[in-house]
Amino acid sequence: MVSTRGKHITYNEDLPIEDIDDSEDQEEAPAPKRRKKMTKEDYCYTSKIKRKKGKGKEVEEVVKPRPTGKGRRLLGKLADLMNMPIEIFAEICSHLYPVDLLHLARSSKRLRAILMTEDSVSIWRTSRKNQVNGLPDCPDDLSEPQYAALVFTTVCQGCTGLRAVRVHYGLRTRHCIRCYPDHIIKEEKISTLNLSMIKLTNVRLVAPSVKAIEPGKTFGSEYTWYSIATLKALDEKWASAGDADAQKSFMDAQIAITNEIAKNAAELNKWQYKEDCKNAVEGQDIRAARMASIKKKLMELGWESKDFPRNRSTEEDREWHHLLDRRQALSEKIWENLKPRLLEILEITKARRLESEATRQRLERRDGRRKALEKFYKSLKDDHREEQFDIFFPEWGTEAMSLDPIKELLEDDERSTVTRDRWDTKKHIVLDELKILTAGIERKLAQWYSSCLANVQPSGTTVAPSITHHFLDGEPMGSLTGSGPLVDMRSPTAVFTCSHCEEPLWFPSCFLHPHFRSSNIKLDTPEEWDYKSGPFRTRFIPSLPFLVLNLLQEMNMDHRSMTTLDVPITMRDALSSEPASEARYLCLLCDPQMRQPLSFAHLVLHIHEEQEEFGRAKRDIEGKGREAFEHLGKSHSIPLYINDHGLSEERMPGLVVSEVTSEEALELRNQQSDFKTECESYQGRDFHSIVSKYWKGGGCAVTCRLCPSSVLRKWVMVHWAVVHLRAKHGVDIPGKIAQKQQDLEKKLARAALKAANHQIFAETDNDYLETASIDGDLLVGYEYGGDEGDSD
Repeated sequence: MVSTRGKHITYNEDLPIEDIDDSEDQEEAPAPKRRKKMTKEDYCYTSKIKRKKGKGKEVEEVVKPRPTGKGRRLLGKLADLMNMPIEIFAEICSHLYPVDLLHLARSSKRLRAILMTEDSVSIWRTSRKNQVNGLPDCPDDLSEPQYAALVFTTVCQGCTGLRAVRVHYGLRTRHCIRCYPDHIIKEEKISTLNLSMIKLTNVRLVAPSVKAIEPGKTFGSEYTWYSIATLKALDEKWASAGDADAQKSFMDAQIAITNEIAKNAAELNKWQYKEDCKNAVEGQDIRAARMASIKKKLMELGWESKDFPRNRSTEEDREWHHLLDRRQALSEKIWENLKPRLLEILEITKARRLESEATRQRLERRDGRRKALEKFYKSLKDDHREEQFDIFFPEWGTEAMSLDPIKELLEDDERSTVTRDRWDTKKHIVLDELKILTAGIERKLAQWYSSCLANVQPSGTTVAPSITHHFLDGEPMGSLTGSGPLVDMRSPTAVFTCSHCEEPLWFPSCFLHPHFRSSNIKLDTPEEWDYKSGPFRTRFIPSLPFLVLNLLQEMNMDHRSMTTLDVPITMRDALSSEPASEARYLCLLCDPQMRQPLSFAHLVLHIHEEQEEFGRAKRDIEGKGREAFEHLGKSHSIPLYINDHGLSEERMPGLVVSEVTSEEALELRNQQSDFKTECESYQGRDFHSIVSKYWKGGGCAVTCRLCPSSVLRKWVMVHWAVVHLRAKHGVDIPGKIAQKQQDLEKKLARAALKAANHQIFAETDNDYLETASIDGDLLVGYEYGGDEGDSD
């Protein structure tokens, strides 16, 4: 035997092992023989292998082969298990769970031969009673191993997979979702099996069944399910029973078995529910203990609780909760595996938290500066309240905060607030910016209004040629309409409306209109406008300048020598302590019973709406004719429609508008109240028989039948309908009612006289009177029932 003791050997990594020379003068020793590779058959508990002992000596030595794989793990640990007394083996098994006994029986043929016999029933029973609390005894139709496999394992009875979570104790089955339809069947589909005992009453009695929802669903209707294998087995027994007596005996025995299975299944389901609740509570405790242990260890490493992710908004947060929220107790090995990844997640979470806190602090400081600036801005607005028509103060918000001096103070992140001294240094700059903003608004409106006057001529409406607007001399139109003078927006006839509420507006009183103030003021952004949609939520209506001109002439005012602040529509009244003083004009074109005190702006809007309504009705009647009154029927003629608010040059001055005092307004209101009471007194059979020709509906709303379909009016009060019929259609309902009463009195007198002369005594009034009828707008007289030739 060659020894290397006391020798220095040099190895060359580039040379193979057989080329290494480990001797100085000795001859090269022959290479040792390779050991024969052992096969699976060579492995046994005893074998003889020749080994060399000393020089030239060979001895036989009994050795044990080196096991590999699974046998290697069992060898030395369970080698003497089969040699121990059966009593000790049974005592050991009594401390195992039934599922452990099942796994043990499947580990080797010898153990299977011991545990899968009837002699080992006591071992299974002792294990079940000692280790599982409350589990019902093994039913008679199952063996102990079958019972343990059904209750404790998740092995599919169809494919032997390990995901059989669909268990039915009443059917003694456990299947996975894939195998479930092949082994379990609905009651409605039993006929497809072609059973000899196909009568459903027999199947329900002898075959075990369960109530359950469709597989794969968490809620829904429950169906009755059967085991296909059980049904086929029962069918074979039924067919082999023979005569009727044997079949009856089989039925009785099977019914008893089925009832016993159902009883045992109910007990098992109850036990399973308790176990599920118990496992859920234990799982929560294990999860809570695991999370607490991990957090404690992290806090010992210097982390704070605020660094731990709380929600699941990011991928790191979800991974954090996935690693912590598990039903597995924390061990040192698990902690060492989790620690690196948890530290990485905490680093990301902490950086995100610090960034969020910095942003929040920055926003808090900005909010403090914003509140201080809002207070100073409102005080500046109050100090210049008398100049609100000369300086436009936008509402505090995006527009106000976009001013350069305010924006500069707002973006100063080094300070948490704005002091009075700093504001005073910027206050005059803010006023200059607002003046520039006001001039820009006026110019923008002038460009748009000039473009509308020059280009917009909608069909049916024209701008009166007698109106002369004041222009800003020498001001080019810019790119909007080419070139030319701009309209002076302070002229009284330069009227426009709000595109949102249609209220007439003038410059600069439009500054106080809520919709104008809330519009987005962008002076540096070019926009394309038309007469329907202008800047700052405005709209141009070509007929309004003509209407304003006529109203000013009615009030003996010269629009050439006036500005918008001199017109009675100024909003200065709204700034006074008596805002009601603005409503001091009456429209004399309205029926006296419908006149209401209005402001000048609302007076303009009122007359404009009445003219627009008449224009729609006129176009509808001229274009459609009778088709515009389809609701009246084909035989009805076109009703009369009056333009009671038309303005023409032939109308005498002073007949359109007049001023009214508060005393006169109160007296007018009392008169209208009396008229309303009078109209309400008309309610009755006679009233409805007359007005049914003119409107339909009742209760809270009625509709005029004489208006075309495009302008159908609805009212909520009867007296409004009465006034509408008189003003728009020339129908006097009170006059017709009075005439009907007079005719009724005359007819009653004549009927009484005629009855006295002829000594006719009537039993009922129907022998003498018939219901009145209406032809067009005229009332036809009543007819006498006794003499058809006598009529009025």
